[in-house]
Amino acid sequence: MFASSLLISVLLGLRGITMLGGAVEPSVPDGVCFYMEGVPANTTFLGTTGRVYSSSDPVTVDWGDGTTSTIAYATTMQIPAHTYSAAGDYVIKITGNTLYRIQAYSASYYPIFTKTNKSANPYLKRMTIGGHEATTVTTLGTYTFRTCASLTSVTIPDSVTSLDTYCFRDCTGLTSVTIP
Repeated sequence: MFASSLLISVLLGLRGITMLGGAVEPSVPDGVCFYMEGVPANTTFLGTTGRVYSSSDPVTVDWGDGTTSTIAYATTMQIPAHTYSAAGDYVIKITGNTLYRIQAYSASYYPIFTKTNKSANPYLKRMTIGGHEATTVTTLGTYTFRTCASLTSVTIPDSVTSLDTYCFRDCTGLTSVTIP
């Protein structure tokens, strides 16, 4: 545990993070979940900044407002743009049988769910990976959460073996990282 905590702390490049060991909590829902709080009405998140990778199957994005998007299988699968018509708290859930990597489009240098003005995402509070995806997702890629200063908590299953460069860069509010 100490060695993995030290490695994760070095990779995150942050101070004051609480490393929690043990199995992923049973309350973690299936899928890769992004918890958005206080999203104003008519907020659009760009699709150009988010990428998912699957080895052979489509990926589904449940936007948490009753709508879903299916991303057809391709080498690189771009998350589509989405607009929330009503203000509220939303859980964006990404699922796929062979989903293995989630990242921001590295050329954009913005996080995975970015507002239309390409600024940081002030609504993203937590991220969890659970269920089937807790055994298939192996990588959180480059710039996935860059500048998400409101992100406070991340739950990472033991299937994740790689946190790419700047995955959590400028996540100044991040205080809890839960890993097995």
